[in-house]
Amino acid sequence: FGARAARGQLPFELSTDRPIGAGLRLEPIGRMAHTEPEAEGMDSPTLREIDHIAAEAIARGATPGCRVLAVRNGKVVVDRSYGYLTYDQNTPVSSETIYDLASVTKISATLQTTLFLEERGVIDLYKKASVYLPELKSTNKKDFTLKDILTHQAGLWPFLPFWVQTMKDSAHLPEYYRAEATADYPFPVAANLFASKGMKDSLWVWIQKARVREKPVRTPHDYRYSDMGFYILQHLADSLLNQPMEDFLAQNLYEPLGASTLGYLPLQRFPASRIAPTENDKLFRKTLLTGYVHDQGAAMHGGVAGHAGLFGTAIDLAKLGQMWLQRGAYAGQTYFKPETIDRFAARQYDNSRRGIGWDKSTPGDYTGPTSAYASPRTFGHTGFTGTCIWVDPEFDLVYIFLSNRVHPDMNNNKLLNANIRPRIQDVLYQSIFRYFAENGR
Repeated sequence: FGARAARGQLPFELSTDRPIGAGLRLEPIGRMAHTEPEAEGMDSPTLREIDHIAAEAIARGATPGCRVLAVRNGKVVVDRSYGYLTYDQNTPVSSETIYDLASVTKISATLQTTLFLEERGVIDLYKKASVYLPELKSTNKKDFTLKDILTHQAGLWPFLPFWVQTMKDSAHLPEYYRAEATADYPFPVAANLFASKGMKDSLWVWIQKARVREKPVRTPHDYRYSDMGFYILQHLADSLLNQPMEDFLAQNLYEPLGASTLGYLPLQRFPASRIAPTENDKLFRKTLLTGYVHDQGAAMHGGVAGHAGLFGTAIDLAKLGQMWLQRGAYAGQTYFKPETIDRFAARQYDNSRRGIGWDKSTPGDYTGPTSAYASPRTFGHTGFTGTCIWVDPEFDLVYIFLSNRVHPDMNNNKLLNANIRPRIQDVLYQSIFRYFAENGR
């Protein structure tokens, strides 16, 4: 509701104060509505190339299916489903399909809490994380500022396989896991696998003790993408929000946006049949993962983590992206100040394309994460499971691609090797250019 204006007029006179032609007009409140591409300056025949690229991805075995959605000028101009949830082709992908968003969690969950806290003066990005988390003061992370962490310049290692410490001879250690949920083992890791209530504390201790990269002499750390910092940012959020991060986000962001599928632990809210499965994990969880987060560290954290764990549909993720594009406002409600979005979405350093939390485009670079046509103002993120969201204020464009390319094997890199996500984004820009060339506007 609220996407389009509503008008109503009386066809006859009811009374002297309700004459013929009297009525109401309700103005739209800024929610997204579907429309034809030409209405928003895009060429439909050009957009058909998306169908060919998606078909190529499926034929290559890059992913069993995918969702492609694009919003221009606040209107949904592309909303397409391709393929199936699995290679068995039993359930087709639909607009209702929920995907594991992987590292898109970083910007769609954790970063949003950071924006909230920073706007209200609760945190200062230039202060050390240890100011807010005193347990870090005695660690090798005591001097990392929040901005260093958010821009991946702190010197943290990209990834550490903490799950290996909870297994022996390929078996789950009983002090960490049980096959059934109990008061002492409450956190779901996979079907028939639950982590101990002390697991989160163990993870936090391991993160505090984790090694860091050696800092170059008299120079800042260079850019090195890392999941580790977002564990820290989640602990920061949980501490300063006085409630679990996932509850805060649901109450203050996802529900008000009308993005009901965005959130953690989707099996608590939706049937497994709606959720695209990810890996058949033969090393750690030893089962096919459907509705349980693919990332091992996030799974050990009970499915809720700062770097991974968020699930959602394409249209609900688009609502969040449209709010970012509109500089913090959506459907008549303001979530963040425009200047906050602008500042965090801007490139921060010459030696890195990153914004604060958000990734950025590399215009003209065909090896970057976005289309080479994307403007320098573009910001967003990709996800390991085969997902991305990119927001381009210059073209008033939001692009979303969701897939489960890690099904059934996370070592399947065909989606990346074939450059599927940027190529589909290329087509969106090409359709704008073609429409302008033929219509002059």
